[in-house]
Amino acid sequence: MLRPHIIVTALLFLGVTANAFAHHSATALYDLTAPPVKITGTLKQVRWINPHIRIVIEPDDSSQFPEAWQFESQPPQWYRRVGVSRAKFQNAVGKPVTVIGGRARDGRAFGIMLKMIFPDGSVFEMVLDSIEGQE
Repeated sequence: MLRPHIIVTALLFLGVTANAFAHHSATALYDLTAPPVKITGTLKQVRWINPHIRIVIEPDDSSQFPEAWQFESQPPQWYRRVGVSRAKFQNAVGKPVTVIGGRARDGRAFGIMLKMIFPDGSVFEMVLDSIEGQE
């Protein structure tokens, strides 16, 4: 039979490691010193979830970008603070957008969104300091 203190220790360890994987440094995952990637395409999905919202774009130029790209950004509460609503992103699903972002260091079709041009021409641009402040 397992002793209660062993179970509690194991649960605490799992909780700490899960939290460490959920929250990460932007500079650890993305090469923010390299030229950013610019992708124009159809916004396929918006996941308005913690710890970071994520969007999926199907690129128009399949020769340069042969697969869908996923970009992450700030958490939902950050967007609420700066006055950008979930509806703004949801209304763009299925429509053309342009995203400029930092590429993942591991070469995947994944990045961090630095700027997004919505179908109505409005622009949302991140400030690098605010991204790095989320580390």
